[in-house]
This record gives sequence, C-alpha cells and structure tokens, in this order.
Amino acid sequence: MKINQDIKLIVTDMDGTLLNDKGEFPLNFDYLFDKLEQKGIHFCVASGRQYSSLRQFFFKYREKISFIAENGALLIYDNQEIYCNSIDINFVQEIVKFCRGIDSVGVVLWQRVVIHRNQRQGTTTKHSTLLFFFGKNR
Repeated sequence: MKINQDIKLIVTDMDGTLLNDKGEFPLNFDYLFDKLEQKGIHFCVASGRQYSSLRQFFFKYREKISFIAENGALLIYDNQEIYCNSIDINFVQEIVKFCRGIDSVGVVLWQRVVIHRNQRQGTTTKHSTLLFFFGKNR
C-alpha cells in the first residue's frame, strides 16, 4: 500500500463512511491503521456520537487517535480535551422549565464524567456521561 507522505492527518466520519452497513470496521482496518502509524499519519474520528461511545468503539486504538465528538462540540487530541462547547446551565434550566409545560415533550440531558488514563503521560482525565430525562410531572 502506497501512502502519500504529504498526508499528516486523516479524519473520517463513522456511520456510512468508515463503518459498513452492519456498523463494523472494514476487514483490513488493523492493517491500514498500522500502516498509517508507521508513516506518521494521525487518525481522527469525527462523529455526532458521544465521546464515551466513540472511546468504547475504538477501544483498541483510543490512546493513539483523536476524537471530534458530539457533532463537533468536543475535541480530544492526545487524550486531552482541547475544545468543548457547552450550553450555559441557565439556558438549559429555561428549556427544561418550558418543556415541562408541554404534555408530549421530554428533555434528555447529559453530562460527561468517564475516567480514562493516558499511559504515555501518566495522567488521568475525568469524563462522564450521565443521562437525565425530564418530562411532564417529573
């Protein structure tokens, strides 16, 4: 396999791009990932999925790749959060209060807090995913 040396980064979406129709890696993904690593090409996955879900899916590679998660709201490089776009808690409370007044509407909120360790740097980062459902009379 010949890889252009000008390439330094490959970013790919998950569903419908990297994964097949069954949600599986390509059969030769391990081989391709090893080749990218040998050539010094960094791999990044970009997805609307939550970071905790992506880390689990890429369990074998999670210490070696970067993540653009949650529709671009969270960027992780070298196991460090380099960007996070959160919604102001006061605005969230306004939305929940408004939605509680509508019979057929519920709100699902999440906050991350999953702990993972970076073996190379000896650091621990805390991220979590907590889901909350708020509906009428809750």
